[in-house]
Amino acid sequence: MTTSRSFVLRLDILFRRTPLILLSALLLLLVCPAVMQAQTYSDLGHALYARGYTGTVWVNSFDPSQSRLAHGLFYPDTPIGVTGYDMRYGMQVTGTGTVSVGTDGFYMATGTATNPNAVSSDGSISIDLLSNGNVIDGAKVNFNCDPSATCPWTAHFQTRPSVASPTVRVYRHVEGSNCGGEVSIDLNADCHNALVTYFHLPATYVFSATDTLDTNYVSKPGANTSSLCAVVMPVCSGAPPPPPPAPVSAFTSSPAEVYAGAPVTFTDQSTNGPTSWSWNFQGGSPGTASVANPTVTFASQGAKLVTLTASNAQGTGSLASKTITVLDSNPAGTVTASAASVTQCQAVTFTANAMGLPPLTYSWQVLDPNSATVNPPGIVPGGATFSWASQPALAPGTYTGQVTVKNSVNTTGVVLSKQIQLTALPALTDISGSAPTTNPFVSNSVQLKAPLHNGATKWVWEYGDGKTDTITDPVQGPSPTHVYAAIGTYNAKVTISNCVNTVGSTSQTVSVNITQTAPLLAAFQASLFCQIGQCFATAGTAVTFNDTSQGATFWDYDWNHTGTDPQTCNFSDSGHTSPVLTHTYAAAGSFQPCLQVRRGASETNVAVHGFGIVVSSSTPPPTPTVTVSGTNSGVVNQPYVYSGFVNNCTANPTGWAWTVTGGGTIAGATTGSQITVSWATTGAKSVSATNSGCSGAQGSQTVTINSGGGGNPGGPLQAQFTF
Repeated sequence: MTTSRSFVLRLDILFRRTPLILLSALLLLLVCPAVMQAQTYSDLGHALYARGYTGTVWVNSFDPSQSRLAHGLFYPDTPIGVTGYDMRYGMQVTGTGTVSVGTDGFYMATGTATNPNAVSSDGSISIDLLSNGNVIDGAKVNFNCDPSATCPWTAHFQTRPSVASPTVRVYRHVEGSNCGGEVSIDLNADCHNALVTYFHLPATYVFSATDTLDTNYVSKPGANTSSLCAVVMPVCSGAPPPPPPAPVSAFTSSPAEVYAGAPVTFTDQSTNGPTSWSWNFQGGSPGTASVANPTVTFASQGAKLVTLTASNAQGTGSLASKTITVLDSNPAGTVTASAASVTQCQAVTFTANAMGLPPLTYSWQVLDPNSATVNPPGIVPGGATFSWASQPALAPGTYTGQVTVKNSVNTTGVVLSKQIQLTALPALTDISGSAPTTNPFVSNSVQLKAPLHNGATKWVWEYGDGKTDTITDPVQGPSPTHVYAAIGTYNAKVTISNCVNTVGSTSQTVSVNITQTAPLLAAFQASLFCQIGQCFATAGTAVTFNDTSQGATFWDYDWNHTGTDPQTCNFSDSGHTSPVLTHTYAAAGSFQPCLQVRRGASETNVAVHGFGIVVSSSTPPPTPTVTVSGTNSGVVNQPYVYSGFVNNCTANPTGWAWTVTGGGTIAGATTGSQITVSWATTGAKSVSATNSGCSGAQGSQTVTINSGGGGNPGGPLQAQFTF
């Protein structure tokens, strides 16, 4: 007598509340019948791959109390491959970043993150924007990174500057699954024949641990659910989804700049599981290809048409085309200068804007008005930029920055140039009898101005606090900004000089009186659940605000403000000498409150709350519920596992009470969330549970026990989830 090995697939899935439109789309996917070519696959994973399920999805819990569940990162779009499977779980993304304000006036951040996997990432990660450790915004960003590499990222937020010293956190990217959690399916029971027939697996196939990875994590790229939800469960229930349609052809190419004679790699991006490819390359070598990711060269420059048609067992896919512009491999370009006219000794930077087959090499020189090479510096090898400052003895006139750009195609090189005017250096002004001045200031950031002068090319500032700056920039040098670290009175002065008069002259001192070091900044944030530009509150319930303002003496509020324009704020709740930390909205509505902080007679700063606050009508707390999950039919003398779950209350882990009718026998402890029950007699039975942490709630499951004799001893397929 032989017994077949029974494998139970258990999936812990992070359930996300999915918009109705996504659920509707999933239902449409599940109701259609399937037709598949008569091909036998070695296992379930390869069968899924052939149907276009080539990506991975999030299926892990993020509840830290559930220690049995994995906590980690998945890359949703990384193919599993046709020869093996990569386990991409249990890994935490690490990274850092800095926050700035973008050109659109909203917060942005840049930084790096480390791919913890031994496989490349072409998925995404999440970046949280924090204020004092609290999340105030978030962004999902692409994360394309080589194995075990550290790669850059850029995130753009929808929050305007409103807090002091915001920070960012590199986090995991969440892709939820639609069909719930704690799903248990006995693949080797009634499901076995249905799956074997549908996927054309060997008749003797026994589902194994490999299938755990396949069915848990494989999805179609871009899908919001796993193949367990979309394929395996429908097949087992007799309503399989349709096979993937013919591919939608698509591709990318690399590098971005294509040069004649240089290799170009084309990468297939077609959807729906293509199994064959037909490429055509106008003027390319080779001219055609039938692999997924060919490499091609183009002998001549100009526009080249590239087409791809991907196919699979369902038919020929669409035609994808792209025109590739092949550039001349010979170096070419222009030179620009940072200034059209400079005085003697003043520096100028030349920049070569060159194209051509990489790598390019650069040799720089400066020509005098007679086209002779200025020495020093002579002919200097370097990069795409070159800085030059004339010597004092050089005569005024037209000078030329010249660069020779070479590569493997043109070893002689091409000469590019840019002319500038060198003017005589004016006589240096003696400023020893004058003192600098300051612009009006209210905190510790002070802009100083040197006495009026001519002929300077170097400015040495002594700020009186032990710090100095040596500046050669003709704009910043006469008028720098300095930040003093402490309250006090400081005497600042400046020494000016040039390459002819290297000693120069030093000014008198100016007294700088710093009375405060904190800039005036309004910043506050509601401690609410926020997402997609909105925070959510309830009428009649106090909203807590976290105030991170700086340098304020008075706080003024407009709680009922709407919109993002600070000019429309009306500060009717004003004159507070400390921040208001709570506010209660009496009625439902949408608000974006304003905060104004004041200091002294005229200094103010205004912040509008980064997210709108949506206040809903007050509602009674939800009713606690207890549910019992487990089979609803079985046979006598067989053990069955039943689990208890709660909603809208906090379960006591050892406060469970179980009741079994119909003469059932409970094996083991009866105070935990799971029991094992068997019945010696047939008939209608029930399993009920309560929990001491959920007063008044009871859950139950009816069970029909038969005498046995075939079928599915574990009962029909069931899927349960909690969230």
